[in-house]
Amino acid sequence: MKRRLYILLIPLIICHLSAFGQSGLIFPSPEWNFGAIGEESGILTHRFVVRNTGEHPEVILDITAACGCTKPSFLRKPILPGEESVVEVTFQPAGQHGVIDRTLTVFGDRRQVVARLRVIGEVIPRKRTLEERFPVEVGKGIRLTNNHLTFGTVSHGEMEPAQLGIINTDNKPHRIRLVPQVQSGYLELNLPTLLVAGQEGEVVVGYSIPTDSHTYGTLKDTYYIEVDGERQLTRFATQAVAIDDLTTASPKQAPQIKSPGDLLRFGEVRQGETATLRFTLCNMGVAALIVRAVELPERIRTTLTPGERIPAGQSREYTLQFDSRDLDFGSFVKRLLVVTNDPQHPLWQPRISAIVIE
Repeated sequence: MKRRLYILLIPLIICHLSAFGQSGLIFPSPEWNFGAIGEESGILTHRFVVRNTGEHPEVILDITAACGCTKPSFLRKPILPGEESVVEVTFQPAGQHGVIDRTLTVFGDRRQVVARLRVIGEVIPRKRTLEERFPVEVGKGIRLTNNHLTFGTVSHGEMEPAQLGIINTDNKPHRIRLVPQVQSGYLELNLPTLLVAGQEGEVVVGYSIPTDSHTYGTLKDTYYIEVDGERQLTRFATQAVAIDDLTTASPKQAPQIKSPGDLLRFGEVRQGETATLRFTLCNMGVAALIVRAVELPERIRTTLTPGERIPAGQSREYTLQFDSRDLDFGSFVKRLLVVTNDPQHPLWQPRISAIVIE
């Protein structure tokens, strides 16, 4: 009988707790449409009315916005029952293009979400100057939209090309040539070799790594830029991280890395000493976890090496060493890069920190 009574009381308790967590704050119109906005029109403002429909004073504790272009302003003083207040939201269209849809989350004094405000509209971009469209000056009137491309991760067997613009602002034609300085052997480039006066062109760049390649980790390529056979000061550079072909990987039949987190902390280390810490990698998946590449910053050593295998359901402990010799006093912060065959998390990039003391 008592057990049945407890079962009947549980829904009542849950309902009571839910009611306690509810707020009486209501936004009659939680959405505002700015309509068509010129990018150069300056900051726009809308005032959302909030009303306390409850029986007790309510306070707005915080309002968060996912985009820095949208900023809320409000009073944290209590809103009495039956009274109203205002949440002012500003939107900065500069740097925004096309359709905008921004959400702001309103939190009550018990950190519960009491409302979500929404501002929408469409930003009409202003006309860019030639220098804004092609900000990188190469020389002899040749300009680029960008001279450094970072591709992130690049899978074996796939190529996702990027495009950048090039223009000849001079009143005569020029021949363009890229001369390799540092080459990975996997970068493909296609650029116009001749640009007549005023002509715009397109440079197509992409990494192409064969499926059977054993190359993993950071790829870097750097080129000198020659205009009419003369080397210019501006260089062109690209970077990517080579990982496994993830298109054929099935999460149900794959390894799954579990790391100690995004920070490996040595703490205080006396100048001239070598500090050691231990960390553990676990494989929570159903296939062997294979370490493809390990890239260490200067003064860091580890027992984790490429080719290391961790069977499914097992873990391995490794050491990390920090050499503080000849370093100045103060903080030391670097990153470690580990590439594995985990299709969901192929990169582990923890920060390594230490404080060098006397």
